[in-house]
Amino acid sequence: MSVTHCPTLLIASPSSGQGKTLFTAALARAHTQQGRKVAIFKLGPDFLDPMIHQVACGQTVYNLDLWMMGEQHCQELLYKAALDNDIILIESLMGLHDNIPSSADFARLFNIPVLLLMDVAKYAQTAAAIADGLINYHPPSSLTKASLTLFGIVGNKVGSDNHHLLLKESLSDSYLASIKRDENLHLPHRHLGLVQADELNDLTRLLDYAANKLINNPFISDRLLQLPAETTFHQVDSFDSHDYLKGKCIAIAKDSAFSFIYPANLDFIIRNGTTINYFSPLKNQPVPDSDILWLPGGYPELYLTRLQQNAITRQSIQSFCNTDKPVLAECGGFIYLLETLSADNNTANMCNVIPGNAQLHSRFQGLGLQSIVYNNKEYRGHSFHHTSVTNTEEPRAYTTMQNGKEGEAVYQFKNITGTYFHQYFAYSNSILLTQSI
Repeated sequence: MSVTHCPTLLIASPSSGQGKTLFTAALARAHTQQGRKVAIFKLGPDFLDPMIHQVACGQTVYNLDLWMMGEQHCQELLYKAALDNDIILIESLMGLHDNIPSSADFARLFNIPVLLLMDVAKYAQTAAAIADGLINYHPPSSLTKASLTLFGIVGNKVGSDNHHLLLKESLSDSYLASIKRDENLHLPHRHLGLVQADELNDLTRLLDYAANKLINNPFISDRLLQLPAETTFHQVDSFDSHDYLKGKCIAIAKDSAFSFIYPANLDFIIRNGTTINYFSPLKNQPVPDSDILWLPGGYPELYLTRLQQNAITRQSIQSFCNTDKPVLAECGGFIYLLETLSADNNTANMCNVIPGNAQLHSRFQGLGLQSIVYNNKEYRGHSFHHTSVTNTEEPRAYTTMQNGKEGEAVYQFKNITGTYFHQYFAYSNSILLTQSI
C-alpha cells in the first residue's frame, strides 16, 4: 500500500460562531502568499463554508465526514490532496467534541494536530482551562484511544495589549497569536449559514485583509505560519463503477438559487462516464437535452419573483417531468417543483409538478445526518432547511436520523424523487433517483 505525507492541521473551536471559517481562509491565504499550495477541507455536511475556502485557496474544497462518507473515502480524499499540496487545512464543524463521530475523533483517527481558535472576548486566563479540557477530554464514544496533539492556540477578538499578555502568560508556549477585535473581520450570515461566496463582491479583498492581519500581527508567534509536522495518508480507492450511468447525460440546475452540491457527487457522476450539462433557472434557461434531471438545494426563497417569472425554465422542467426520465429534486430543488413557495409575506408560483406548498420559517425545520435503506442498500446524507411543506401526498418512505428517530420524508411521483434529504453519492456508490422506493 502506497503512502504519502503532508503537513496537516485541523482548525477547531469550543463552539460554532468563534470565527473558524474566516480564520481558516485567512491562514490558507497567508500560506498561498508565501508561495505554498494549500488544500482546504470542511468537516461535516456543509455547502457554504467551502465556497469561501475555494476563493481563499483557489481550488475545489471537499467535505470530510466519517459517518456520512466512511473512513476509507475520507482517507482517499486526503491522500489525493497530500500528493499535490504543501499543506492541508481542515476546518472542523461546531465544537471540537460535538457530534458522533466528532472532529476530535477525526483528528485522533488520522493523527492530525489541532489548532484551537478561541473567541476570548469575554475571558482571559479561563482560556487555559477551556483549552486543557478540549485537548484532554476523551469520551467513551471515541473511535480510538489515541490522544489529541495540540499544535497551538489562537485567541480571537482580543481586546487590548494587556488582554494578550494575560492569555500569553496563562497559555505559555502553546499560545501562538492574538487577533484583535476588528469589525472588518466578519463574514455575513443568513438563515442557513454564511452568505454565498459569489454574492460577496469584496470577498477577495476581505480574505487578503484577514491574511495580512496574520502576517503583520505584532502579537503572533512565527510558528503559526510555519508548516506543522507531516501527517501520513494511505492510498485507497473507495470508488465502484456503475454501468447504469455510463454514457448518460445529466442536466443540473446551477446558479445562486441552486448551488448546494457536494463536489464529490460531481466527481462520482463524471467517473461513472456521465456527461454534465448545467443550466440556470435564474437566467430562464431551459433544461438541456439529457437523460436525467437533478435539481439540487439552494436558496430559491431568495428569488421568488424571478423564479415565478422565468416561464421558459418552468415549462421545460414540467415537460421533462412528464417523460419517463428520472428526476432527483433535493431540498430547494424539491420545493421548486411544488405548487407555491411563500417567504417574507410573499407567495410565488413554482413549477407545479409535485402537489404541495412550501413555507419559509425563522427556525430550522429539519437538521442532521440521516440515512435511508431500500433494496438492501443504505444511502447516507443530511438535511438542513427552514421551509416546511403542506398539502402533499403521502411520502413513500422516511429517512432515519442517527439517533434512530424518523427523519425526512421521501416522495416518489412516477419518475420523480423529491425530498429534503441531501444524499452523498459516494457513500453508497449509487444515486437515489435510479431506483424506485
